[in-house]
Amino acid sequence: MAVDLGIADALSGGTRVKPLSLILVALAGSGADAVQSLPAPNCRRLDLPRRLPAIAELVDSAALASRLVGVPIAGSPEVELGLAFPRPSGSPQVWAINPDDTPDAGSRLAGLVQASLRADGAPPGTTLRIHLRADPPIGVRVQRSILCAPVSLDSGGTIQPAVQVTGGVRPAPPQRWNAVIRQRIGADGVVLDARLQPGSGKPELDRLALLPVFARRWRPATLDGRPVEVWLVKDRADLARP
Repeated sequence: MAVDLGIADALSGGTRVKPLSLILVALAGSGADAVQSLPAPNCRRLDLPRRLPAIAELVDSAALASRLVGVPIAGSPEVELGLAFPRPSGSPQVWAINPDDTPDAGSRLAGLVQASLRADGAPPGTTLRIHLRADPPIGVRVQRSILCAPVSLDSGGTIQPAVQVTGGVRPAPPQRWNAVIRQRIGADGVVLDARLQPGSGKPELDRLALLPVFARRWRPATLDGRPVEVWLVKDRADLARP
């Protein structure tokens, strides 16, 4: 649920509200799901955590409010920020998802939010998005992280395991079987591991079938704009957990 508070609403009834109060009220939102568009067809929203935390659970709202009031931001930036609580330990991280859109504002707002995060605001390994509008009317909302699958940089289509095995003086007929390729693609786009499910039952045959898979190069998967390592099966990518 988006939590936006316009100046006209805040000042209704002739009550004068200071800018700091505007921000504090705007930050008192819940963690309910909001409508969230996907950036590309090969992207999907993560279903974890099952419940989106409220803003107040993640951010020291008073600290962030004072920082937003005290630091002028050019224009009226609306930025999407990625938020990660590393596992097993470490400080939470915040980054601008589309830094090219508002390079100065994005990095400055990411720094302000990171300095105001509660270290125990979410379980280790949690990733989220925060949509933040820094100028009045202040708006802050929490959204689910978006994982975008890697994209092949090769011109060929899907690789179908098909291997011809030679034995003796006469070549054997091509041996083909229906198998799904499960491949681990690194944050640099290199194939780190590949497996056939099911395999042929012959390790050497499987190895030969996977040679062209290891030769492929990919534009890496991204989680909220940052390259990540994933397992890819057909068109579905899942985070490769440590």
